[in-house]
Amino acid sequence: MGSELTRTDVPLGPFAGSLITVYSAKSKAAKLHGSRQCRQLRASDVMTAKVSLDEAVLRRLWTRCAARGTGGRRGTGLDMFLLAIGETGLLCHLQSYREPDEDECWTDHEARAAAELLRVQQSLDGHDGEDEEDDASLREAREEAENLRGLVFSHWCGARGSLLEAQALLAHFPWLEEWAKPSLRIKARYLETLRAQAARFVDREELVVAAAAMALPVPTLPCADPAFAVLGGNSRVSSVLVRLWHRWQSTAGRLWEGPGARAYLSCEIVRGIRSSQKGHGAARAEAARLIESWEGLARAAAAPVDRAPKRRLTAHVPHASAGTPRHVVTDFLDGLDEWTLGVLVTWAVQPGPGSGVLTLEVPDLVAERLLGPASGLPCSPADGTVDSPEHDGRTGSEPGRLRPGVFDDTPVFDRCPVTLDHIRALRTLAPTANQLYLVFSASGGAEVLPLTTLERRLTKGWLGGPHSRRQ
Repeated sequence: MGSELTRTDVPLGPFAGSLITVYSAKSKAAKLHGSRQCRQLRASDVMTAKVSLDEAVLRRLWTRCAARGTGGRRGTGLDMFLLAIGETGLLCHLQSYREPDEDECWTDHEARAAAELLRVQQSLDGHDGEDEEDDASLREAREEAENLRGLVFSHWCGARGSLLEAQALLAHFPWLEEWAKPSLRIKARYLETLRAQAARFVDREELVVAAAAMALPVPTLPCADPAFAVLGGNSRVSSVLVRLWHRWQSTAGRLWEGPGARAYLSCEIVRGIRSSQKGHGAARAEAARLIESWEGLARAAAAPVDRAPKRRLTAHVPHASAGTPRHVVTDFLDGLDEWTLGVLVTWAVQPGPGSGVLTLEVPDLVAERLLGPASGLPCSPADGTVDSPEHDGRTGSEPGRLRPGVFDDTPVFDRCPVTLDHIRALRTLAPTANQLYLVFSASGGAEVLPLTTLERRLTKGWLGGPHSRRQ
């Protein structure tokens, strides 16, 4: 996923000209290092210098040193800025998910063909063909199509997560926003391409039927039906049928398995009973008819009139919250079930590319499922407005943005008051934020406080600390 962006392209903004300490061999062309202990600094006679940060200095910095931050002590604003834009930070996100991966590449035609093959195969699943071997080439084609479906969804999730992370980093350094816009637009276009490809693997009508199936109350179960006598007494039959009902409902939410997999559940009812035993076939046949009746209930509930998108919802897509360290952030949409992913790629109408908020237009049954307690995605009725990336739960106010004078080793009169947003930024951008800090305030003078105490005071409206510095 190519891009020619390098760290020397990044606008330094208010950090331009900041003094940093570097180490090098005694040569005008020698690479600069952020630490005397850098393994690439092999000179026996090492020079130490303070230099003003500019493009020329960034160009001379050893790649690993630049990626890990350099110059100021850990936890300073300058250090967090350099870490955030390093090769594993903003630069990485701006250069990734812009175009198909050269190692895992597929065409739009291949995605369309794979989706069609899986749709046909799903409609055939559940037909009684136990005595017939599937054609080997057909099985191989199906496996390849399933693998491609997994790749498309994985890349879509990764692309959106990368866009969210880039936006989250930019929120701390507003002078980078204009510079980053062209790359963000490219990422947003590719994200939409992936979403459209993922949507081809989803049958929207089956999404509604599945929502109806998962919402159905437990029906009256035929526990006294003689066809189930082979299972045991009435209490045994009752527990088996209740378990079958719950299996059928849970399978409805597994989008890739389809209705054929639900029909095949009739085999489960006679598991452990010899096929030669009297009543085996009758029990399985009656279970198949029972499941078919449940399918009929779900499809009746998902009548055509109920399948048109009529409800607008605001979906709050899972992502790292303010103050979550970057190194512990999980994958985007990690843990959401297949049904919810299918809903997102099918009915998101205003994705707000860099936002953690989506607007969905969905059928009533889907809306009821998303708004209910069993939903894995926090949703609420849309109020007619769409949250922008700047108002998606992160604070974008000016006091929370990092700049010189926040967490830096500057004279006290040059420092800025520390806000709760600054503390959250520190937790997000600094890997080792939980240490002791020397705090100067009008109310308390000089104090040595842990970060949690500072955070607690600021939460209660404390206005004391003009600056904090790590011990």
